[in-house]
Amino acid sequence: YNSNAIYIVFIVLAIEGIDYILKAEAPQKLRYAALAASFAMLFVSFLLFSEFYFRRQTNVYGFHAVFVSTEPGDIVKYSEGAYNPADNKTIYTEFNYSERDYADILIALYTETDPAKWREYEAKKQAGQESCMLENIAFSFPENFNENEPAIYILGTDWNHIASYLRDIGFNEDLSFPGYTILYNNT
Repeated sequence: YNSNAIYIVFIVLAIEGIDYILKAEAPQKLRYAALAASFAMLFVSFLLFSEFYFRRQTNVYGFHAVFVSTEPGDIVKYSEGAYNPADNKTIYTEFNYSERDYADILIALYTETDPAKWREYEAKKQAGQESCMLENIAFSFPENFNENEPAIYILGTDWNHIASYLRDIGFNEDLSFPGYTILYNNT
C-alpha cells in the first residue's frame, strides 16, 4: 500500500522524540519518567488499535475486499437471505473459472462457517469425494437437475448454458450481481 510509507516517518519522529527527551535539560529521573510515559502511551495505543483491528473491525465495517473478490461470499449471503430463509435449500455454486480456486474458503469466511465443519469439508475434498458439501452449499452441479428440488444455483458467466437450461425448466432468475446469475425455485 502507498500509505505504508507513513510508518517510516513515524519511526523517524519517534527516534527524534526519544533523542530529544534524553538530551533535554532536566533531571535524569524526569527524563526517564517522560520516556517511560511515552512508551506506556504508545503501548496502550498499540493494544487498543490491535484489539479493534483484529477483533471488532469486521463487526463494525464488515469484510473488506483487499486481496480477493468478495463477491462469492456476498452472493451466497444474499441468496440465503432472499431465497433460503428456512435453510432447507441446497445452494449449488459454480463461479467463474478464475474464482473457483478460492470460492469455497471465501464462502466459509463470509458465512462464518464453524471451523470444525470446514475441516470436515476439507477432509472430504482431499479424499476426492465429489459430492462433498459445506453445510448446505455444494461447489459443483448435481448429477441430475431436478426442477422440483428446493435449490438455488449461483452461476458465473462461464456457465450461461447451464443457466439457460435451468431457466427453461422453470427456475426464476435474479441478476442482482453483475457477472452472476442466481436461479431459484419457489418450492
